[in-house]
Amino acid sequence: MRKTLLSPRALPECSNEDVTKGWHTADDYLSGDVRAKLQAARLAAKTEPEYAVNVAALEKAQPKDLDASEIDVRLGATWIDKRSIQQFMEQTFDVPFYMRRSIEVKFSPLTAEWQITGKTLPNRHDVAAYVTYGTDRANAYRILVETLNLKDIRIYDTVEDVDGKQKRILN
Repeated sequence: MRKTLLSPRALPECSNEDVTKGWHTADDYLSGDVRAKLQAARLAAKTEPEYAVNVAALEKAQPKDLDASEIDVRLGATWIDKRSIQQFMEQTFDVPFYMRRSIEVKFSPLTAEWQITGKTLPNRHDVAAYVTYGTDRANAYRILVETLNLKDIRIYDTVEDVDGKQKRILN
């Protein structure tokens, strides 16, 4: 199957000097930020009618708008801004105001790894960190950083059976 090309200067922002510049395969042109491309094509079509074919093709390529309930975001997605994760952490764990500069979310684009500085600072009396969202063995901050790094975190309880043998059970 042959790929088709859209009209010359398919991208309205390209110059007219090089006739090959601005030619794109339909697959390339009709993918990516098609909303911005449609806006540019509509502006260009007002003064140059040959862009009408681009407008028509881009209108067909527009994705449907999603409701909030249709959007699924996982903790640890690298495109989520660290400020959003910081805000989520502060609101969910009810981080005291005086500790907000000490407990901070960081992301390293080089290693694609999340870190939380000061995650051991909350004391054992912090109900949100050690009871509501965490345990004595793994506070909420540790669980959050492991989740952000897409690691499987398992917390085990040690119980004694009827024979007096200790057994580990997944909490």
